[in-house]
Amino acid sequence: MKTRLLMGLLAVAVIAFGLAGPLNAKGLFDNIKGALKGGGQEQDKTQLDAFKSAIGLDEPCGGDGAATLSNARVEQGLGTVEEAQLGAYLNAIAGKLLAASPRPHCRISVYVTPHDSTEAVSLADGGILITLGFLRNLKNEDEVAALLAHELSHILLNHHASDSFVDTQDQFLKGMDTANMAGSMFLGAVDPNLAAGLDTASAVGSAVHGVSEGLIAPAWTREQEDEADLLGTDLAAAAGYNPRGMAAIMEVIKAHEAGSAEVDAERDKLRQQRLQGVALQTATGTNPQSTISIIGSVAKIVGAAAESASQNKKEHRSAEEREKRINEYIRKHHGEARRRSFAAEPWQASLSKGSSGVMFEHFRAASEARRLVYTGGDLAQAQSLAQSSLAGDFADDPYPRLAYAEVRLKQGDQNEAAEVLRAALQQPDAPWQLHRSLADLQLKAGDIKGAVATVASADRAFGEPLGIAPYAIKVYKAAGDQKMVNVYLDRCNSAGKRQHLEVCLAAAGQTKEQYQRGKLTRGG
Repeated sequence: MKTRLLMGLLAVAVIAFGLAGPLNAKGLFDNIKGALKGGGQEQDKTQLDAFKSAIGLDEPCGGDGAATLSNARVEQGLGTVEEAQLGAYLNAIAGKLLAASPRPHCRISVYVTPHDSTEAVSLADGGILITLGFLRNLKNEDEVAALLAHELSHILLNHHASDSFVDTQDQFLKGMDTANMAGSMFLGAVDPNLAAGLDTASAVGSAVHGVSEGLIAPAWTREQEDEADLLGTDLAAAAGYNPRGMAAIMEVIKAHEAGSAEVDAERDKLRQQRLQGVALQTATGTNPQSTISIIGSVAKIVGAAAESASQNKKEHRSAEEREKRINEYIRKHHGEARRRSFAAEPWQASLSKGSSGVMFEHFRAASEARRLVYTGGDLAQAQSLAQSSLAGDFADDPYPRLAYAEVRLKQGDQNEAAEVLRAALQQPDAPWQLHRSLADLQLKAGDIKGAVATVASADRAFGEPLGIAPYAIKVYKAAGDQKMVNVYLDRCNSAGKRQHLEVCLAAAGQTKEQYQRGKLTRGG
């Protein structure tokens, strides 16, 4: 829903729709754009009515969601929440919305991620990722339907095939570096040897926590977000929901924007300290170079984030503006539907009852434990929360185990933290964040061979994804294995995007010219 500072749909990016007949993905997008032109809020037609007049709507749409699941495990880093009751509930709502659309044959799958942020993202293969943090803030089924309808609209409108989406890839591929940086920075941010009174310690923790708990989302244009807002409103109404749910979720996003502004201000302060060369005072026994390295890494995040945030503020409406526009649209086109009762009971039951209610309770405890760890909160409380999140059916779930490992690391027990991560990695759906965190611990302990094995295992498990390349380069560089560094550099180069290679070169400590000379020497 809201475009995040950290950009980068790395594994799934630009193409989703197979060719069937005379239209390709871009051609279908242009046809839809032509149909919508002149429709919607300014004219008598709704977005849905205008959409129905587009040609090519019987073209392939969506997909099997496999790329979305890969994205959740690698690029987003925390995987998905496997809870059958909630999954069935959300996918049933999506099915109702889809049936009310001009493309009911579209293949759509809804997945939930454990992230605590207020975000959602749709991918070109028909997958929709929604964070638990967003779902916890919704009050009724109509708001849930509105959120799903917005993300579904991006897929139905074929926004992933737009020139603007393709053009923004270079900008938000910086997210690949940013996301992979979070794990290694965490060690410094929670290192017990780091001076508790350090002015920057709180800011470092907040910055790392923000990276770890945020989704990497596509950079939609203002026009695309507007289209998804209005078509989503129409779809919700057509499926029997109160269209005011779309305006209501803007209230949730407004609160998220306000909180994000505070974090952004904190990050900017940190960035200014770094750029001005402020001397960092550290506790006795703490390596100043290590501390400076941590701050430098966060400064890189802040630089990329500040650049993206500035651009987003210019190009996108605030949630307040979007809410006003949606309400005007509803008054004009959905006078009767807006008087429907909100379906509060079914959703509240999902939040608090049955297996989904238990899941929400346990994952909320895990996310709160992580927040306390990163931001310098009460560690006894964090440990209690993390332990409670592991009770019952969630003893082996990757996210609660990650939270508990981070608590133990913060408390100074690096060995137990590593053992918790190793146990979690025995699960077949263990996400990249767990591999990365274990490799970081191994590097810190001087177990370079172990870190290499962990990264190699992740590479095999995920099918050699591009998303782990920068971190893998760091590990193989530490191992002195230039051959494997070159393997990953070549993988980044073959992706065909300038930012892919630049991010990987930065991890390798090479210039593009050095890489090209080496490639010639190797006969590449």
